[in-house]
Amino acid sequence: MTAIVLSLLGSYVFAANTDSAVTAGDTPTVVGYVEWLVPPSSNYAVVRGNETSGVKLLSQLFDGDKLVVRDPDAQIRLRMSSGDTVVVMASQSPFTVAARGTENTRFSNLVATMQDALTWWFDSPQYEVNLMPRNEAHRLSVPLLANTSPKVIAGNRRFALAWQGGTPPYVLMLRNVDSDEVLAKVEGLTEPAAVLGEQALKKGRYEVTVTDDSETGVAVRHRFRAVSMDSVPLAPANEGLSELPPPVRITAEAYWLAQQDGGAWRLESFMRLSAISDTFPPARLLRRVLGDGEL
Repeated sequence: MTAIVLSLLGSYVFAANTDSAVTAGDTPTVVGYVEWLVPPSSNYAVVRGNETSGVKLLSQLFDGDKLVVRDPDAQIRLRMSSGDTVVVMASQSPFTVAARGTENTRFSNLVATMQDALTWWFDSPQYEVNLMPRNEAHRLSVPLLANTSPKVIAGNRRFALAWQGGTPPYVLMLRNVDSDEVLAKVEGLTEPAAVLGEQALKKGRYEVTVTDDSETGVAVRHRFRAVSMDSVPLAPANEGLSELPPPVRITAEAYWLAQQDGGAWRLESFMRLSAISDTFPPARLLRRVLGDGEL
């Protein structure tokens, strides 16, 4: 599985945005994108002119596209450029997409590659619809902090973390190493994930401890650094991420950032995604992937 994922992730510099079957010279209006769909993605297709192609998470849609929903139990959710949400079911297929509001910015190659990766993970049997972190019977571990020098941006922030394995309930503790101050301690966690209230993450060193409820009370400790904003790598300007709808931009930036500096920014990406994962399913999926250590 890792080899397949790496082949997807490593190709974005050269990827063409294959959402469009439009020939050179055509300038159709981008009117929205696919926000979510009931898996698998093979239950859907988009007809554009004389061509039919598959549907991916975050696929952009053009005025006049026809969406085909092949299974009676399938449905697909669209986010239109107007901000409206449209849910299309099999009974409405083929559904003609019509312009609403202003035209969306076309997605870049980075987003196109993220579409491929997200859809691959989405169709994988291990990712259930609820997208909660897995809690399989294996050793307690924190893949988000597996890098030798994990980093987050300093500031007053809601701290989020996910882990794997062990025996619930769990205890999560966050400590400032430099001052030896315990910033937060949460007990009785039944899921291998938590979002803490706002924490004052000053520049410096921090330690996270996750303890499970096994007979031996296994505890896993990892350290990370809070650093200044100017330490964070910036996505290439030619990707045009600033012009994207905010949830797509945040998700794409987190996807790109998680792959920089050998994975040092995975926790930062996870925390950014946690802020929008309740309302934006692609962010929730990517958050889950990061928590599982698959990116």
